[in-house]
Amino acid sequence: MVSDAELYEQLIQDCVRKDVRAQHKLYDLFAPAMFKICLRYAADRSSAQDIFQDAFVKVFQNIHKIKQASHLPGWVKRVFVYTAIDALRAQAKFRQHIDIETAYQVETNIPGIETQLATADIMALVQKLPARARLVFNLYVMEGFAHKEIAELLSINEGTSKSQLFEAKKALQKALHQQDKMIS
Repeated sequence: MVSDAELYEQLIQDCVRKDVRAQHKLYDLFAPAMFKICLRYAADRSSAQDIFQDAFVKVFQNIHKIKQASHLPGWVKRVFVYTAIDALRAQAKFRQHIDIETAYQVETNIPGIETQLATADIMALVQKLPARARLVFNLYVMEGFAHKEIAELLSINEGTSKSQLFEAKKALQKALHQQDKMIS
């Protein structure tokens, strides 16, 4: 049985040699999860498809830069996130998508509110966050970036990243609390 590291090593080597079958295999391995990342950052499905295509081009153009095969999944994810952020900068506008699991991660003091709100309601609340707070929230909560990485990526101070996340969570708590009052 081939380990993930061995599979990744072979895929990288074959992709560096521009082996089309290996490129298809790499695509099939990562495409579903990476498209979800594109959807979270893009304004619409068409924009997500553009980001997706651009990111895969970057993956194939730069795959030779991977130093350790076991880092392949994380490296591919970062290429997609960075490509999405570059696209946002170019468009100067975006709309963020969030799934229900992330909504559960938002700290609230309202027991059971998650079960009372539909995913669409939670997404609508996140959409109302200021652009920078939405971006930091997504990078930190959804992508698992550290504040230091976010700061470098967005050219802001680490403290600003922390502050933006705090503001996003505070605004979501307030909105969830208001929703709870309306439901009760």
